[in-house]
Amino acid sequence: MNAKYATANETKSTSNKNNADDWYWQNTLASTQGKFNGWSRGVVDIVMTYKGVRLQTFKIGSIKEDGSIIFNLPSSVNTKTTFERQMGPQGLFFDIYGNSPINYTNKKTGFITNTALLIMKDGKTLGNLTIGNSVRVTKNLTTQSGIDSGDEGYILYWAYANENCALVMDQEWSGKVYKDGTNSLDVKTNVNYDLHFKPGWNLVKTEVIGKYPLEHERGLDVSWFKNHRHTVISSLPSDAIYYFRAYDM
Repeated sequence: MNAKYATANETKSTSNKNNADDWYWQNTLASTQGKFNGWSRGVVDIVMTYKGVRLQTFKIGSIKEDGSIIFNLPSSVNTKTTFERQMGPQGLFFDIYGNSPINYTNKKTGFITNTALLIMKDGKTLGNLTIGNSVRVTKNLTTQSGIDSGDEGYILYWAYANENCALVMDQEWSGKVYKDGTNSLDVKTNVNYDLHFKPGWNLVKTEVIGKYPLEHERGLDVSWFKNHRHTVISSLPSDAIYYFRAYDM
């Protein structure tokens, strides 16, 4: 299964030999109206992970035989990590630079989140599932080398909190940046966290807004982000898409 689909905001081009779309879409299937058309892997589990004595998993949903994506979030979760550890400077996105103050509320409460969910069947991991409106953003923000990329769009992910907790900060940063094969560029970035979690499940939205194109020696489409916005939202946006990325191709 090497399916590729273009959303309304993502039109693939084959005219540029350095176009990165083929890499982003490799082994990737995108949903249409909450369903994977042409799904051929049968019923599979959607699971989250946490680190205990070893890597642990628990089920939060499934993909049905016909490709329908169903979430059944458990009413309670035995959290193994703290809010501060999961959402701190060395947490999900590594987008807080330097020693800017982070305003936490209840930072030691139990908390768990995954930006990419595992897809498992009969004990085997088949791939991962992300939610967002861009194949690029959902890959960049779950890949260490892509965290600071400027491709615009958002990723959504579930988070479970034992108690009310919050993270609020707004950081302006400026400096020179570069990536492998590019010239350096002076940039100014803003990272804003306005996260207020209630006990139980919460849906988080991380947006990439604006970008600085970087000049690459081979003409690759490379960029740095201008703004990151982290918020808790009440429901799935109407333009949200599920992306399945297979590990076993």
